[in-house]
Amino acid sequence: MKSNKRSLKLKSEMDSFYQTNAQRIDPVRTTAIHHFKSLVLQNKDVVKHLLLRAHWTVSKLLYLNEKGNRMYTHLMVRNFEWKGTETDNIMEVIGAKINDQWYYLFGTTTYLPRESYKSDLALPLSYEEMDFLMNKGLFPAIVSCENGEYHVNANFFKNKFRELDDSVLGSDEEFMRRATSYQPKTIPQSELDRIRKKRLESKPPIKHNQFFLKRFFKKKKLFDSKAWKDTAIDALYE
Repeated sequence: MKSNKRSLKLKSEMDSFYQTNAQRIDPVRTTAIHHFKSLVLQNKDVVKHLLLRAHWTVSKLLYLNEKGNRMYTHLMVRNFEWKGTETDNIMEVIGAKINDQWYYLFGTTTYLPRESYKSDLALPLSYEEMDFLMNKGLFPAIVSCENGEYHVNANFFKNKFRELDDSVLGSDEEFMRRATSYQPKTIPQSELDRIRKKRLESKPPIKHNQFFLKRFFKKKKLFDSKAWKDTAIDALYE
């Protein structure tokens, strides 16, 4: 119970951070979404986790440095299309604005097992739920609030971009080189057809005996709790 209360309190702080910074975050997030959509239309390998999927978006918990030219966030994928999967996945996204244009690099991909957080394994985690899971450790560590104003720790971006000092010329060139080098490779149509066929053949996960689970595992999973359902389901994404 205490764990759920702490989670909901942290969720409320995350919502407040976004709402306070929405004017800065939304244009950067929209630009990123349009860019990734264009890569999907071109069947680019760099966004292979998004190909043949309709349910993905960029997190609204998007962190910007003070100058607004560095960003860090996540791409969230709800796996509706793969009926047999019991996980949803999230990819790190790091962005740099150079000469008025955003460039992006992808970091690690994290697979979230639904079984750890909810009882219904057939229904993907919501964007709100994935947002919370990926930021519950990150948010308190890098975001501070003073007099109602939120601040993102500048050292977070220096560590992410491996910048040794405040000189941006070298790091900009390296970032652009890496970001553009990932773009050319395209997945052949034959491979996409193979993936599509495999996806159509996938079967829904086996339903667990809910009576057994409730009887022997009395601790309710976070996203099954009424408190979470009443206050936290996709409030940012409606």
